[in-house]
Amino acid sequence: MKSAWPETASPILRLLRIAEGDLPKDATEYLQLKAIEALGRLRTTGAEAILRKIAETRRAFRWASPSELRLVASQAMEKIDPEWVRDFVPRSGLSVAEFSIEPLDVDQDSSAIRQRRYPRLRLERSVAATTTNLKENCRLDIPELTLGGGVAVCEQSLHPGSLVNLKLTTSTKSVKVLAIVRDANTQARAFEVVDMEMEERSKLRKLLVSLGNVMKQTSPKARARRGTRTLITPTT
Repeated sequence: MKSAWPETASPILRLLRIAEGDLPKDATEYLQLKAIEALGRLRTTGAEAILRKIAETRRAFRWASPSELRLVASQAMEKIDPEWVRDFVPRSGLSVAEFSIEPLDVDQDSSAIRQRRYPRLRLERSVAATTTNLKENCRLDIPELTLGGGVAVCEQSLHPGSLVNLKLTTSTKSVKVLAIVRDANTQARAFEVVDMEMEERSKLRKLLVSLGNVMKQTSPKARARRGTRTLITPTT
């Protein structure tokens, strides 16, 4: 039977299925999370039922979905139905401070193909990290970080395109992520998170709340006029 949806709707339908948990083979919940964020950015009409189910479904005495998925679904709903979110969040058990770290909207005036997806945060103090999957692992210091990546200072050469398992360590917790090195300048390495478990994503969010200060956001034109920074600015 021919679908009632136009051909342009097929990517949206795929996002909806992934958001529901219909994941490709070997994919993780991180893909589901990214699909949920995309539905929010797109203000997708028809996504409300899926997003609300993720955010508010309970099983016995606990929530059915991981807290990070619930939070991201609620953030997506805020872009689609903010009135529902205002009613839900006070009884959701979600942290208001953690809720405030949310995806950025698409900048329609930007000429960049890959735009920054999250607010850039300069940490009150650098977070120490180590690689764990290289033949010769190395230590890094991370002064800037977002939910999607950051900037690391490392004396060892990490080439763009390299996949690295990073373990970020603070005095109270550690966070594990799989990242790709996007760019390099002197000793600075821009990296983007490509996969992580939901519990680790939740710990990363808590880390940003405790240590992060939102940096002044600049327009793409201003960044182009400013030229190259000593520290690479990630697109994540």
